[in-house]
Amino acid sequence: MMKETIRVIQVGLGPIGREVARHVLARPGLELVGAVDVSADLAGRPLAEVLECGAPDGIVVTADPGELIAVARPDIAILCTASKLAQAASHMRPYLSQGVSIVTSCEEATAPDLENDPLARTVDDWARAGNAAVLGTGVNPGFLMDLWPVAMSLPCLRVRSVEVERVQDAAPRRKPFRDKIGAGLTLEDFEEKVAVGDFGHVGLETCLHMIVRAFGWTLREFEEGLEPVLANSTTTCPGGAEIPEGGVRGIHQWIHGYVGDDETPRIRLRFLAAVGEKESWDRVVLEGEPDIRCIIEGGTPGEQATAGALINGVFVLHGAAPGFHAAIDLPWAHYRE
Repeated sequence: MMKETIRVIQVGLGPIGREVARHVLARPGLELVGAVDVSADLAGRPLAEVLECGAPDGIVVTADPGELIAVARPDIAILCTASKLAQAASHMRPYLSQGVSIVTSCEEATAPDLENDPLARTVDDWARAGNAAVLGTGVNPGFLMDLWPVAMSLPCLRVRSVEVERVQDAAPRRKPFRDKIGAGLTLEDFEEKVAVGDFGHVGLETCLHMIVRAFGWTLREFEEGLEPVLANSTTTCPGGAEIPEGGVRGIHQWIHGYVGDDETPRIRLRFLAAVGEKESWDRVVLEGEPDIRCIIEGGTPGEQATAGALINGVFVLHGAAPGFHAAIDLPWAHYRE
């Protein structure tokens, strides 16, 4: 039986974390009882001051979750701290060890491979030992390029191929997102970051594996690519900064998955985000019996959608069996009051 009120703490108060915390305060069935952030600029400040809204009196941002957990007795922590599981896992352990379940925006946590990924197995062990559960979710990955095409397959007798495309104007997105896609860099700086290997959108491979797993396919191999989107003329960024002609407006990434003995990709995922794109959209095409084609005109607002996925995920994870879960293994999250 689900308790009438789920006690929540917000971990990480960057742009997404603050968005989530504000909406937790307004959502029936949830009670925000604490907040954690290691930043020296935030730790020790009243949460109401950080959020610039009416957070409960007495909630002060802390850098140490141990005492907060003992005093606030949270059921679930919403963790918005890192895209890579290697970083996020170290943040998870203090909560899992004390029986606090976690919903996280960590992109690499949305489709944990417990058989082949030792770190995912370790997180699963921590969760089971603490009688807690973990769910990675978000808008992408977590919905648009994985759960959405899987959901659209419900009326299909057969699916032969999957194509998902996400194209968006990055100008309205938060600055950390624009930094992640290289907006404003020179071509040389962009290429240097790509060469290091820790740049661009995280999650396409995760989406690929979730689709393969859901459909029961055997992935033979995959190939992926990443390239800059360059400005054909001077482009203005939010805040007035200008991207000169030949500068980087954003990023184009893709991944193709080959299944069985197929010579052509069975799965094609394409992600393009750049400042100044004239149109934004999200599109799914399933070729099969029958064919399914669906488009979200104007695209999906990333910050709001990520906050929605995390908050709706709280209701699904609360009461779930201990362990590290993929979204397709739980009842699917949806809006509720």
